[in-house]
Amino acid sequence: VGLAVSYDQAGEMKVTNTALSYSQHVKLGAGQLGIGIQGTFTYLSAGTFVAIDPADPYIPYNGSDHKFDAGAGVWYESPKFYAGLSVNNLFRSHYTLQSAVRDGSGTVIGYQNTSQFLGENHAYFTTGYNIEASSSVVVTPTVLVKAVLPGAFDASSKFSNAKNYSFEGGIRATLDDKYWIGANYRLQESVSGLIGLSFAKD
Repeated sequence: VGLAVSYDQAGEMKVTNTALSYSQHVKLGAGQLGIGIQGTFTYLSAGTFVAIDPADPYIPYNGSDHKFDAGAGVWYESPKFYAGLSVNNLFRSHYTLQSAVRDGSGTVIGYQNTSQFLGENHAYFTTGYNIEASSSVVVTPTVLVKAVLPGAFDASSKFSNAKNYSFEGGIRATLDDKYWIGANYRLQESVSGLIGLSFAKD
């Protein structure tokens, strides 16, 4: 069972998200299969920004909205191999904030519910394989694929937009199950490094 709370402010939106997760683990072959579900509560409100056109009816001016949504995933892990697949925002919740109605002088004379936000589906797939390079070093190549799934679930163009995908590959070396170092490449975007230390054996 897990609980995660996050707050983010990006331009026109302030987003507070609370997620409660549960997973059930069952032994499968040499490894373990985890099946998880997640319920989320998202609260949106207008952020802090300077609008080029304050009269734009799609710019949030005030108000707030909140919705419940859900996610699900599966995870398999064995001594040599792991893989996971998950999807969030299964209900594709629609959020509506108020935008301002202004007169010719720019004075706010009312509000309208035209500023909308859609909780898109995001899918994640990751996998890795542990290679014993020596008695004390394990090398793990990894792959991570992320996708935004636009449109209705039956939309024929759902998977056709290349910009909705992100592909990453990396490699990590672990020493004595305690220290690790690695590098990661995101296709046409960035290179990153990582270093870590386990404080407990498990």
